[in-house]
Amino acid sequence: MAAGPNGLPAPADGGAAPANPDLGARSRERTDAILAALSSQQPDDLVYTPPADVQQLVADFLVSTARVYLVTGPPGCGKTSFTRHLATQAPGVDVQLLTADSWTEDVDLAREILRYGSLPAGVDPLLTLEGESQSLSRPLLVVIDSPQSRAVVDKVCRQLDGTLRQVLSGNLRFLLVLRTPPDVELAPYPVLSAAVMTGQDHGVGPSLRLDRWDAGTARDV
Repeated sequence: MAAGPNGLPAPADGGAAPANPDLGARSRERTDAILAALSSQQPDDLVYTPPADVQQLVADFLVSTARVYLVTGPPGCGKTSFTRHLATQAPGVDVQLLTADSWTEDVDLAREILRYGSLPAGVDPLLTLEGESQSLSRPLLVVIDSPQSRAVVDKVCRQLDGTLRQVLSGNLRFLLVLRTPPDVELAPYPVLSAAVMTGQDHGVGPSLRLDRWDAGTARDV
């Protein structure tokens, strides 16, 4: 068997040796494992009905210049179910599912994103994330699901604002899920506010607002 330029055996087909998986591929493996574990806990006859066409939603988001898709809604309206369904249906994109309900005020967003992909954060996690994001082979959608306390919401929004300033790769996108009411004011985070995809009303506010079904809708579904 011929040896490669580094002294290691060359691939049998003469092609290049496989490269190390990037942050997106590593994230995809973890997300697949999480979704498989969650699906085993659901009744076989439980069918989820999404409030929107998630494949079209993701496609529209990825071709836009926006880097954040903001979903809001009250407790119990299905925000988490929506993100899990999106993770199974979104084509051509890798997904991270960050459950922010257990986060405290000392959370480091960049470190959590790298940890999800089993990558070392290094001395400066944000700088490391910037480098890893430049190597993404396709879009990576980081879902930040429902931080609980307002202090943690503020911390996540401030760090997301800083991440968008530092990490300019268009392949790193975010789906931010916030519990309302009260509505979260994004004015203190100008870069985050500017990066949010506009909703159907094309005004300032969430990209998608979810609510609980009324009795008639529930009966129909």
